[in-house]
Amino acid sequence: MRSARLMIAALLAGVIPLLAQTAPTAGKTPCVDDPVHRQFDFWVGEWDVVNVQGQPAGSSSIQNILDGCVIFENWTGRSGYTGKSFNFVDPGTGKWRQTWVDASGGKIEFTGQLEGKNMVFWSNEKDKEGNPYKRRLTFFNVAPDTVRQSSQRTSDEGKTWSVEYDLTYVRKK
Repeated sequence: MRSARLMIAALLAGVIPLLAQTAPTAGKTPCVDDPVHRQFDFWVGEWDVVNVQGQPAGSSSIQNILDGCVIFENWTGRSGYTGKSFNFVDPGTGKWRQTWVDASGGKIEFTGQLEGKNMVFWSNEKDKEGNPYKRRLTFFNVAPDTVRQSSQRTSDEGKTWSVEYDLTYVRKK
């Protein structure tokens, strides 16, 4: 529990200076009023998550926090795997960023943007042997009560892709 708190504190320490670069004036909420900050709101909610076979994979609570400047994910997998992500618009680039951390100490940094009605993130990674690969994480805005999240990776500059996972979020009633 202590390591999770330290990890969250470290992440917020990285997010807060970015948000401070665009400090609001008194009574204003720039993130709430900015349409770019609203692009990923389709993911906000309480979700049951299933895999492609329709079997339960976990649950996720996605919240709009910090006056609409951050979308915070709280993931619990069926196997007990847990993680959190912080999603925000980087004021320096205007691109979305996602920082994912999990209870095993893993971390992934993504950069993305809205493409059509879907949010698409990218990251550059290295496997255990140090070989580079690229990850594409897509959130498909299927319907008001359905979001599909798919993660794929390529190690040949996009000539071939392999699916890491493909999940469907179904809004809890």
